Amino acid sequence: MALSDAALQDYIREQSVRRGLDPNAVLAVATVEGGFGGAIGDSGSSYGPFQLHVGGALPAGKTNAWARSNAGISYALNKIATVAKGLTGKDAINAIVTKFERPAAPQAEVTKAYDVYRQSPNTSATPSSNESANNPPDRAGGQTGNMSNRPGASSDPKQLPGVSVLSALGKKNTYVRAGEAIAGIVCLFMGISLLAKELGIGNSVLQLVSAVTPVGKVASAAKGVIGKNA
Repeated sequence: MALSDAALQDYIREQSVRRGLDPNAVLAVATVEGGFGGAIGDSGSSYGPFQLHVGGALPAGKTNAWARSNAGISYALNKIATVAKGLTGKDAINAIVTKFERPAAPQAEVTKAYDVYRQSPNTSATPSSNESANNPPDRAGGQTGNMSNRPGASSDPKQLPGVSVLSALGKKNTYVRAGEAIAGIVCLFMGISLLAKELGIGNSVLQLVSAVTPVGKVASAAKGVIGKNA
C-alpha cells in the first residue's frame, strides 16, 4: 500500500536512522528526485521518491505504488545504506546521488539536494569531518543576527559604544584623578588672583575669571572662604 506524503517522509526518516543514514540527507535527495507526491519520471519508467527505474534499481514487476510502500522504501534504503551509511551532510548526499541514483547531471543534483538539506529544520546526525568546509546548516535552531558577524563590528564587549565610559566610571581611580585635577585648577586660579591682587588688579581679574568659567566661580568662592578664615 502506497504511503501518503507526510507518512512517506516520516517512514523514510525513521528507517534511515535505523540504518545509520543521515535522514535529512536521504530526504533531501528524495525531494529533488521524485518527491513525495507520487510523480513518475523518465517517461513513465521511474517510480517513487527515489525514482527506482524499470530495468535498473526497480525489481521486475514492481509498480509506482510499491515504490511508495513500506516495502519499496525499505528496499531503496537498504541499497542506499551500502553506499552512504555513517556519512552525513554533503558527504552523504554526494554518495547517494553518485553511487545510487546516478542521474545524468550528478553534481547539479548534489547542489540542489544540499540546498534542501541546509533548510532542514533539524537533524540528529553528527557532522562529517568535511562538512564544515561545505558551509553546513545551523543545527542549533536558526542564524542569528550576531553583531560579530557584521563587517566592521566588534565582538569584544569592551569595544562597544558606552561600555568603556561606564567601565571607567566604576573605577575608584577615576574619581581620585578628577578630584586632583579640579583641586589643581582651583589652586591655579587662586594663585592668579593673589598675584593680581599684589599688582593692584586683583578684583578685576577675579571678576573676569569668575564670570567666564565655572572653575573660576569655584576659585572665587574658595578665596572668599580663605579670606574669612585668615
